[in-house]
Order: sequence, then C-alpha cells, then structure tokens
Amino acid sequence: MGEAPYPHKFHVDTQLPEFITKFTGIEDGVVDTANKVCVAGRLMSKRASGKNLYFYDLRANGVKIQIMADKGQATEYDFEKMNTSTRRGDIVGIRGYPGKSKKGELSIFPCHLEVLTPCLHMLPGFSGLKDQETRYRKRFLDLIMNPEVSEIFKMRSNIIRTIRRYLDDQDFTEVGLHGTDDAAVAHPPHSPGLTGPHYLVKCRPVTQRHVTPHFLSAVRPCDVATA
Repeated sequence: MGEAPYPHKFHVDTQLPEFITKFTGIEDGVVDTANKVCVAGRLMSKRASGKNLYFYDLRANGVKIQIMADKGQATEYDFEKMNTSTRRGDIVGIRGYPGKSKKGELSIFPCHLEVLTPCLHMLPGFSGLKDQETRYRKRFLDLIMNPEVSEIFKMRSNIIRTIRRYLDDQDFTEVGLHGTDDAAVAHPPHSPGLTGPHYLVKCRPVTQRHVTPHFLSAVRPCDVATA
C-alpha cells in the first residue's frame, strides 16, 4: 500500500501571524533551538540551493514566512524524498525551530515536513493571476494568488454584518425573495458570440412594507444571486 496523500491530522500550535510577532526579534543568522513550533500553510514558491538546502515561501492567514529546509536538521522526515516531491500550491505541515537567515529573513527550520494536501493543478506563474475573467470565474484561484482579495471579502463581510446587526437592533426583519419577480435572477444569455458559462444578473431593488396585527416594522428584502 502507498502513502496516504491526505494525512488524518496535523497539530498546529502556532499561527503564522503569531509566529511573526513572537519571533521577529531573533538576531540575524540565529536559530532558536529552545522553541519548537508547529505551523502549516501553502507553499507559494520553491527554490533549491544545491542538494542539501531548499527555500520555500509559506503563506497563511494573509502573511508569509520563509522555510529553510536544511538536510542537517531533517531528523524526522526523508529530506530528499520530501523536498523533491513537493511543489508550489501544496499545503504542508512543519515542525521545527524559528530563526533568521544571514540576510535577516524570518524563517522556520524544519525537523519534520509533510504534505497535508497536494496541489493537483499547477498554479499560475510568478507574475500572478491578472486575467480579469479568470479571476471572476475562479475565485478560489484568485484568493490563492492575490492575498489582498481576501481583505476585500473580509471588509465586505464586516460591512454586511454591521448593517444586519443595526437593522436587527431596529427590529427589522430580512426577507429573501427567492423565485419571485422582485428577486435577483441569473439568466444564461443565448448568443452565438458567447462561449462558456455566461450569466446576466437582473436585479430589482424593492422595499416592501408588511403590516400585520403583530408585525409593524418595515422590511427590506435581501437577496444574492450567484452563478
């Protein structure tokens, strides 16, 4: 039997933002062997410096650190097998020591490195994902390649949450108009000039007021159509 491509569990005790905050004061060229940490994230780049040293960029939670995989410190995994099989886009788990390179870049020096989720499709090149149509159609890829997009989604979510909380406090009730003429509806257009899945979204913003014996507040419908 071969190895399991998706390990059952990997314990993470330090998130990358916490790692950066906690160990940013380490001096250049120093490895803190007194603190062993477990982190996880996605590999965004891979560089080899001979057969015994590999450099990776590890990204998670909107931040990035460097992995310096040195064969001399690989005491808990097969160094050659793991570092030749990993590729950009893989999600990996690392157990190792924090430190800084001689150039002062904050890094983790792994004793253990394993692939938690392999990337089955090659990521776009280092120039990033620029095509607007691809970014809209493949949001998952847009979020991987352009981390600033996730901040936009977080801001949008916070705005909606704040508005919803305010209206809830004012005794408003949210009504979804799914399947009615007043809802936002997506229709596939029929045109020989269009190829692939295209959708036209028709929105009719409406404010309805419901008056019943036990319900006297104004009601604003909220509906989102996705394709």
